[in-house]
Amino acid sequence: MPDSSSTLPYHGIRILDFSQVIAGPIATHLLNASGADVIKIEAPAKGDQLRKLVFSSRQDKSRDSAAFTAINRGKRSICLDLKSPAGQEVAMRMAGASDVIVENFRPGVMQRLGLDYASIVKNVPNIIYCSVSGYGQSGPLSKRPAYDSAIQAASGMMASTGHPETGPTRTGYTPVDASAGLLAAFALSSALLRRERTGLGQYLDVAMLDASMLLQLTTMTACLDDGTLGSLQGNISPAHSLTADCFEATDGAVLVSALTAAQGEAIMKCLELPARLWHEYMELAADSDAARAIKQTVKQAFAAKPVQHWVDQFEPLGVAFERVNRLDQAAELVRMQKRRMIDPASTDGSVCSYGGAFMASNDGPDCDGTEGPALGAHTQEILQAYGFKTEEISELQKRGAFGAI
Repeated sequence: MPDSSSTLPYHGIRILDFSQVIAGPIATHLLNASGADVIKIEAPAKGDQLRKLVFSSRQDKSRDSAAFTAINRGKRSICLDLKSPAGQEVAMRMAGASDVIVENFRPGVMQRLGLDYASIVKNVPNIIYCSVSGYGQSGPLSKRPAYDSAIQAASGMMASTGHPETGPTRTGYTPVDASAGLLAAFALSSALLRRERTGLGQYLDVAMLDASMLLQLTTMTACLDDGTLGSLQGNISPAHSLTADCFEATDGAVLVSALTAAQGEAIMKCLELPARLWHEYMELAADSDAARAIKQTVKQAFAAKPVQHWVDQFEPLGVAFERVNRLDQAAELVRMQKRRMIDPASTDGSVCSYGGAFMASNDGPDCDGTEGPALGAHTQEILQAYGFKTEEISELQKRGAFGAI
């Protein structure tokens, strides 16, 4: 937690975080990295599902996953059995002394627990309450369970991800979860600014489906404008330029985004191919035999040299290109740029991923190298901070409100 002299923007903001896995925790992580005190409410015994999901191949399974640690560093954990009246009583009392509540249960769950916005706002009129779900809090699909991959399918993302030869595919990571978390963080930031100006709280309904629409700006706007459905294009740019694609080299691959005639001609010169081929290709239908023959000629030229050769050739041109990096190479790229996103964090070789998602001239988010909170590690400390007396805690423990303290 930041000290009392901190000038981080969310210092003094207390967030009750009922969310788990990725979308909700990313939102609260971003606010925590900028000073907010995030109280992570977890079920006794197991806690957040992400603690035991997405392990690396060599990671000790008795510890929390690296993914969990990355987006929960700096938070404090309390175990509450929200199915028990005593646990609900504690949560409601804590809500009365909090600024923000975040949850990502399926719509209707918090209402059954008596912890929904309508129940809490009666006692805390200026509360900011954010619900993150797959399809939103209302509508015919609202109760449907949702994970990142399911939204990728439902939203149309998979209709343009993949190759014609292999069919639709999901991404190898979780763009919908991450973007929904970013969207929720922005919504919360906006609501906090609004409350500072007006004194009014509000309810925020963030849907992963909406986040997926933001990610599909180019394809979805084309569909809405003229009905263009798009198709599986593999690595070809939507501009269908001959020199905007991913090309195999002798020892890897390079992605080139040369779109204009001048850029295309420059690339063709590096490939020692006639510039006229670029212009001929642009006049042809992409699926024609002639276009395929030209593309094959270009691919063969790339395949004759190593990646570094093409890097050296393209660097002076001012054309967008990059080698297709492995994950470790990408991490080193971030470190080389001295970004705060990935920094060395501890002597055991772990890294502080998602430490700071942007750079600021003053008081920007950063990582402190700490581990994620152990399940329920701060239960006693948090309860005392919220004004619970020792005898109250003992009585609530007997009534089944918490896990082991």
